[in-house]
Amino acid sequence: MKKIMQYIVYWVLLLIFIGMQSLQAQIDRELLVDLNAEEEEAINALVLYPDETRMAILEASLHPEALVKLESIQATSRKAFQNIIDQYPQSTQEVVWDLTRYPGLIEQLVALEGASTREVNQALEAYPEIIHERAKVALRSYSWEMRAIHQLNLDAEVAFSNLLAQYGPKTKTALQQLVELPEVLSILTENIRLTVLVGDLYKKDPAWVLHKADSLNIVVAREQAQELEDWKAGLENDPQAMQQLKESAEAFGEEHGYYYEDYYDEPFDDVYYQDEPSREVHNYHYYHYPYWFGYPHWYAYPRWRMYPYWYEWGFYFGSGHAAVIINLPSFYFTNWYFYHPYHHYRWSHLSAHFTQHYYTHRRHGSSITAGVTVWKNQNRTVVNDRFLRDDGRLSERYREFGKMEADRARYNRNHPKKQLNQIEFRQKNTDRYKALDQTSGQQRTIRAGEERTRIPTDVSKQPQRDTKTRKVTIPPKQTEPRKRVTVPRTKIPTVKKGTEQHRSISERAKSTRTRTIKTAPPKTKAPTRTVKKKKN
Repeated sequence: MKKIMQYIVYWVLLLIFIGMQSLQAQIDRELLVDLNAEEEEAINALVLYPDETRMAILEASLHPEALVKLESIQATSRKAFQNIIDQYPQSTQEVVWDLTRYPGLIEQLVALEGASTREVNQALEAYPEIIHERAKVALRSYSWEMRAIHQLNLDAEVAFSNLLAQYGPKTKTALQQLVELPEVLSILTENIRLTVLVGDLYKKDPAWVLHKADSLNIVVAREQAQELEDWKAGLENDPQAMQQLKESAEAFGEEHGYYYEDYYDEPFDDVYYQDEPSREVHNYHYYHYPYWFGYPHWYAYPRWRMYPYWYEWGFYFGSGHAAVIINLPSFYFTNWYFYHPYHHYRWSHLSAHFTQHYYTHRRHGSSITAGVTVWKNQNRTVVNDRFLRDDGRLSERYREFGKMEADRARYNRNHPKKQLNQIEFRQKNTDRYKALDQTSGQQRTIRAGEERTRIPTDVSKQPQRDTKTRKVTIPPKQTEPRKRVTVPRTKIPTVKKGTEQHRSISERAKSTRTRTIKTAPPKTKAPTRTVKKKKN
C-alpha cells in the first residue's frame, strides 16, 4: 500500500510539474505579447534583419552575460584607443579612424615599417585605391600610433577569444558574426531587457519564437513597403514639399559633409564612378568602424558605417536634378530636421507634410514617426493636438513656431541671467504669435521651474568640425580616367533597415532628455548651394 501511495504521489507531482511548465510557457508567451504592446517597434526592428543575422541574435540572446562581457571589453579598448589619438586634431583623427575600417590594414602597416616603396605599393594593392595615400601618410608619420593600435586590437581579440572559449561552437559562431555587425551588437546590449526576455523564451520554445519572427518579418516588411509607397505618392502630389525636401537635404549635406568628407566625395547625380562596369568601386562606404574601438566621437549619434549622405535623404538626384526616391529619410536626417526650430520657419510646408505622413503611419515606428514624436515631446508646452491638426494652417503654425524659438534664443543670449522658457516668452510677447495663441486651449499647467528642465534655452552644442590647422596633408588622388556608368541606387541593406528602426525607437524612448536648441535668424531665401562635381 505504501508503495502504491508513493507511486500515485510521484505521478501527481510529475503531472503538476508538467502543468506548471506548460503554464510557465504560456505566461512567457503572454509576457512577450505584452512586450509587443509596450515595445512592439523593438520587436519589429529585430525581425527586419536577414535570416542569418536573426539566428545569430537569437543564439546570442541565450547568453546575455556574454553580451555584457563583450560590451565591457569594448569599453576598455575604446577608451585606450581614444587616449592614443586624442593628442591630435580631429583632421588627423579622421585619417586614423578611416584606416581602422579596413580589415587587417593597421596590422599590414606595422609589418611594412621600414619597407621599400615598391613593397608598400604591392602590399596596398589588396585594399581600395582610395585609401592608399592615407595609409602611406600613416606609415611615414604615425608608425608608433599604428603599433599601439595594432597591439590594442590584439589585446581585444585575445580577450574575445578567452570569452568564446566558455561557449559551444554555435554560440561562438553567433558572437563572431555579431562582432562584424557592431550596429546590431550594440543594440542588443542597449536593449538588454528585450534581449533577456527573447532569449529566455527562445530557450523554452524555439519553434514558436522562430515562427513568430518569420510571421512578423512578413507583416513588418509589408507595412514598410506600403509606407514607402505612400511617401512617394505624397511627394509626387505635393511639389512644394518635394522642393523643400530637396533644399533641406542639400543643407543637411552641407552641415554634415564632414561625416563623409571630400575624400570620399561623390557626384550629386545618378551616376556611380566605376573602374569596371561589373564592379562598384564605392564599396568602401560599407566598411565599418571596428567594434572594439567604437565610432568617432564627433558623430552626434552612433554611426558605424560611412554611408554617403544622399543615403540619409532617402533619395538621390537623377537627370535634371529630379529626386529619385528609394527610401524614407533616415532617422539621422529626420532627427536633424526636427531638432532645429529654424528649419520649421524655413521649410514650414515640409514640416506639415511630415506631420500628415506621421498621422497616417504613426504605429509603424519609422524615422518620420520618431522625428515628429520626439519633437512633440520636447515642445509639449506649445505643441499639442490643436497645433498639429490638419486645418489648412498647420504650415503657418510651424513657421511661427520656428520664428518664436529663434526670437527666444536671441533674447536668452542677450539676457543670460533672465532667460525665459517657452511659456514665459509667449506670455511676454502675447501679440507676436497669433497662430500659436489659437493652440493654447489645451495646454496643461506647468509647475514653476519644470519647463526649464525640459526645454533648453541656450545655443546648441552640436559637434563642430575641427578648425585647427591640419597637420596631415593628403596628396590628391592619382587615378586613371574612369568610365561613367549609370547604376540605379536602389539597394537598401537589410541590416541597415533593422538598425534604422532601432535608432528611431531609441530616440523616441529618450525624447524627454534635456536638449539644447540651435536656431538661426529667420531668412526668407535659402542660400544657394554650390555642388562640387568630380572631373571625368
